[in-house]
Amino acid sequence: MPNSRIQLIILFTVIFVACTRLQWFQHPTNSLISDMRMYVCFLFFVLTYLGYFFLPEPSKSKPGKWFWKLVQGLTLAYSIMVFGLLFFSPENLQVLLRDIFDSRLGVPLAEKDYAADCRVFTPEHPTSWIGNITDHIDIFVLAHFLGWAFKIWIFRNHTLAWVMSVGFEFLEFNMEVWLPNFKECWWDKWILDVFGCNLIGMIIGLWSMKVFKMRKHYWFMEPSQKSENLSLWGKFKYMLTSREDFIKQDKWHWLAEPWTFNGVIFFTITNYALDMSYFYFKSQIHLPPSHWLFAIRIWTLAFFSIIASNDYYDYLVERKLNSMTVPLFMMYFVIGCEWLLFYKNMRPGLFDPPVYAEVRYFWYLVLTLWVSVNAYLIYAKYFKKGSVMRLGSSNRKKSEVSNPDSTQQSNTHQKAY
Repeated sequence: MPNSRIQLIILFTVIFVACTRLQWFQHPTNSLISDMRMYVCFLFFVLTYLGYFFLPEPSKSKPGKWFWKLVQGLTLAYSIMVFGLLFFSPENLQVLLRDIFDSRLGVPLAEKDYAADCRVFTPEHPTSWIGNITDHIDIFVLAHFLGWAFKIWIFRNHTLAWVMSVGFEFLEFNMEVWLPNFKECWWDKWILDVFGCNLIGMIIGLWSMKVFKMRKHYWFMEPSQKSENLSLWGKFKYMLTSREDFIKQDKWHWLAEPWTFNGVIFFTITNYALDMSYFYFKSQIHLPPSHWLFAIRIWTLAFFSIIASNDYYDYLVERKLNSMTVPLFMMYFVIGCEWLLFYKNMRPGLFDPPVYAEVRYFWYLVLTLWVSVNAYLIYAKYFKKGSVMRLGSSNRKKSEVSNPDSTQQSNTHQKAY
């Protein structure tokens, strides 16, 4: 890698040529728009350049450290761009998107109705006797398939992937009164999505993990000889009942204490927030799902999520990190800016329609369950007679900070693919 002097010379050479010689993105009548396009383009380039060379090295090293540094740089550039958009009024934001990025933007999108006719067989359909199903095959079907093949690389755990897949369908049902685009037929939601594209994508993702020997993440409990020989139902029961055994052996278990339980819950909420911001962006800022601006956002954050997920796992489960890493900070910053941008551009009355009664009851049940589990874990940790406190992980973390050899081993493990 070139030293700082050479980097500075290269950077200013590119900037000089860009601002004095290049005439890209010319508008036929408005020179201000031309200048703004050049500014946005090369601001994104400079931010990516600075992020590539000056952000800390990521915790991933394969397929190449340069690749993950580039992903970090692109994410830095994207986060600053979204941050800048926060200071435009909704009207001026639409003008900016239309004049600077794409003249086709700035127009409200026509929402496709996925639940107008939920019949499976339609003999009167002009092209197919299952025309309702074939008409539902669009860009979102491909997004489900590729998305879940990729999300396996983020979660590195098939159980968590299934929880996230089913949970997302419930979230769509919760929010369909606000975003009609979420309203789907039962066969679309469960056959095409959950047990169709999502399942096939997960299988391909798990297969690719074995082929490339990727690191697995054990979000619920460390594997043991006993758990490997159990059936799926047996593993589920063992995951809920083996807490004390894992604590005594100083092994990771998500129900060991309130911190570990809520850490896993927070990880799922973070992923849902990142996914949901895409749909609210689309509806409130009028960006088509297939637009190239969304493509940049999706693929940049998809690869960056692998780094952030790895760091969060090392922080929560492995206890190798004392504080939030730069990738984690950047990820939370991006999510916060995206949701602030949605809030500022939210149309009046979006959340006026009340949710279904069964949805309210469901979330009352979830809240009650969450409070109950936390209350039990607090009681089991501090007040239950004969309880075992999980001290090994915290002691291990302290020893790694004070012991250079331990820290070196931790860094080596952290950079695993």
